[in-house]
Amino acid sequence: MQATGFLPSRDGFSFRNDFDYPASRLGRGAPLASGYGLAGGMCVAALDRWHAGRPLPVLPGAPAPGEILYEELVRRQIELLGHGAWDRVLEWQSRPGLGRLFRTRGVGELTRWEWGRVRRSLDRGMPAPLCVLRTRGPFANPSENPIVLAYRYEY
Repeated sequence: MQATGFLPSRDGFSFRNDFDYPASRLGRGAPLASGYGLAGGMCVAALDRWHAGRPLPVLPGAPAPGEILYEELVRRQIELLGHGAWDRVLEWQSRPGLGRLFRTRGVGELTRWEWGRVRRSLDRGMPAPLCVLRTRGPFANPSENPIVLAYRYEY
């Protein structure tokens, strides 16, 4: 088993990812899936604090809109998705599962390549954000694919 030293019980936020916010905050016109939340922002903000050695704030519950932490989570989510993640999810969910249909690499081949990148990051002790593809097709809503933080693996 390879581990990074990041522990969700200690280094992750203790509140649920139960946020609703308008898609316009992401610069997207498409509606967000119900319960899309701020998983990407939560992953990146927790990772930021872990890298800096700063503890997470102890809160009685999730931050509300307008609170500093809430706005930080939204900002980090926007930054993550704005740096090509949203477009990559759209691209991946539009690809065939296997094979080379019309000379296009399938999701299986891309996943094998991406796993090598993620594994190298984890082997260096660095957690890595991942998007778990749950939808398929060019018209599927990319907000139905959750973002998680990989912090260890085992064979």
